Amino acid sequence: MKFSKHIKIVSTLSLALTGTAFAVPQELVDDLGDENYQLREKAEKELVQWAKKEGKKGVEELDQLKKKAQSPEVKSRLDNVISGVTVYKAIPGTRGFMGISMQPLMGAAVIMTVSPKTPAQKAGLQPNDKIIELDGIDLSKKNKHVDEAMDFLRTYVKSKKAGEKLTLKLDRGGKKLTKELKLADYDKMMRLQDPFGNGFNNGGIQILPMQGGGIQGNIQILPRRKNLNPKELKLNEKERIELNLRHQKQLLDQAELPDEIKDILRQQNERQEKRLEQLKKELNLDKKAAPKK
Repeated sequence: MKFSKHIKIVSTLSLALTGTAFAVPQELVDDLGDENYQLREKAEKELVQWAKKEGKKGVEELDQLKKKAQSPEVKSRLDNVISGVTVYKAIPGTRGFMGISMQPLMGAAVIMTVSPKTPAQKAGLQPNDKIIELDGIDLSKKNKHVDEAMDFLRTYVKSKKAGEKLTLKLDRGGKKLTKELKLADYDKMMRLQDPFGNGFNNGGIQILPMQGGGIQGNIQILPRRKNLNPKELKLNEKERIELNLRHQKQLLDQAELPDEIKDILRQQNERQEKRLEQLKKELNLDKKAAPKK
């Protein structure tokens, strides 16, 4: 009797003895023990795809099947399948977090920075990646104004729960890529990464500059503040705008960015400078101290 036929018979008998009807594709499980190496590899990859589609239920069924399998080869490959599948489980009462800063683009959003130790970095997202699709939603249709696609992305991420998956389609220098990531907990990440404590991070998209080196070398990250009064909030906003203006000026001076992104940065700078002047007036920071009599 051939090795592959022996394995198939053992696998089938194992299932028959348990009396359990698994939803796992039996032909793929049988092929895990085939004498043809390429067929075993193919079956393993297809089972991974099946398990990803079925989620937690599929992984549980594979685990039960692995416990009953008598063939070391089948058992080992089922273990590989289970290890290769990430089950995304939503955490109740949480909001999703990616860990990027973005610039708006008509019908898309461009990643400016990717923060360390965040879902975005773990998934391999990079600065200058253009996000063009989100969980199958075509962002090119979000084009009523330049911020629409980015605003939609922020709101969508914030509506998801920590632990849920997010599938992004990217344009990286003309090459289309698909990335899948597991969202972190927005509030937990903000406690770690928002030094200002005023809740200006929207939609789980971090807008603080990335830590460490390069153009961030002269930026001082301030400690988190709590229980701010109205004046402190305005001072806080002023500090944030000044930091963003420095950051964006350095980006314009040093980074190789497309002209359309540079135009957007300049427009944002103009709006931020106007807001900064308004804050200075409200805080009386533009007035010189009266001379003492």
